[in-house]
Amino acid sequence: LRQLQTPEAAAVLLRHLHDEDDHVRAAVVKALARLQSAGVAFTVERDDILDAAMAEVTHYYRLVVVHTDLGGDGGGRLLDKTLREHMAYALDRLFHLLGLIYPDGSMMLVRRAVALENGRYRANAIELLDNVADRDLRAVLLPLLEAPLPRLLAIATDKFDEHSQSMTARLTALADNSDPWLRACALFRIGELGLVSLAPQVTNYLADASLIVRETAVVVHQHLTTGAPLPWPPTLPTEESLTMTLSTIERVFFLRGVELFSQVGSEDLVSVAQVCHETYFTAGEQFITQGDIGDCLYILVDGEAKVVLEGPGDIFYRVSRDILGEMAIISRKPRSAHCIAVTPITALRIDHDDFWELMTEKPALAQGVIKVLASRLDEVVGQLSRTAAPASHA
Repeated sequence: LRQLQTPEAAAVLLRHLHDEDDHVRAAVVKALARLQSAGVAFTVERDDILDAAMAEVTHYYRLVVVHTDLGGDGGGRLLDKTLREHMAYALDRLFHLLGLIYPDGSMMLVRRAVALENGRYRANAIELLDNVADRDLRAVLLPLLEAPLPRLLAIATDKFDEHSQSMTARLTALADNSDPWLRACALFRIGELGLVSLAPQVTNYLADASLIVRETAVVVHQHLTTGAPLPWPPTLPTEESLTMTLSTIERVFFLRGVELFSQVGSEDLVSVAQVCHETYFTAGEQFITQGDIGDCLYILVDGEAKVVLEGPGDIFYRVSRDILGEMAIISRKPRSAHCIAVTPITALRIDHDDFWELMTEKPALAQGVIKVLASRLDEVVGQLSRTAAPASHA
């Protein structure tokens, strides 16, 4: 619809501003913003936009209460991060909506400013909102951006009838959420906390429509009913077994610590996790050869590899969560160095075509790649400079 760039396409999009699916609403408001910036003429009903904006504010306050109820030991690193990301997504949708009313680009500048730690920029952005926002929206939006948590919880109760619930109740509700990733995160947290009383509910998700939910339900159910350990951290393969079986959620856990994906939200990492292929190399095995055309990259899960450049020799070493081979698949040029396993290596492989498809679909991933490449270039230049220094003195 965005590509059609017609008023009729905009009218269809506007009918979906209140869709129940967060992802659909995000796609709708972004498409409308693109149409607006492209000069497509369409009528925006101010009251309808404000209603949609208030719905996003309501959703944000609900997430604040849920996040607080799961605070401390209840949230867990993955669920905590996911809830925070969903709060940020709600703000993104909100400011895209406000941008439809104030189409001068100021609202997205405000959105970026309130995300900064710089107090002056934040203060200016909040002052702008105070001057232009509708009174009812302003009364709940400004505290959301600057009020302390107790004040937010009070507003959630008084204005939106959102009340605190027990951790068990919250996890049960999240496990029934329409978002598959949230369901999986809630189930995994139930397993981490060992909430045996919820084992019957976990059973309901063994036949879930989502693969990641089914996978998570299997490992959590086994843990709760048999005492089998949750498979995280993963049990790494031995030289005898040469096998590794990581579920999708385990891969997401792991990928969160990989610099290449540091700019990618946990939910988006599901797509990355699903194109990873498990592989294993024995000590001394050369798995990347200088001069070969790059057709994949490797992410080290366990073990150590050395990067060897013909001529200078060993130039640096890589360990768990480091990446090897990404430069060649980006440029599609011959590999610039050999990579040899120093110890037995467990790795995840991403093939060239899958990598580029993800780069196209996930702009945040492309940003992460640029960051890593810049760091890699600095590292190589520095290492070569240090290698050449003794020769120059001689």
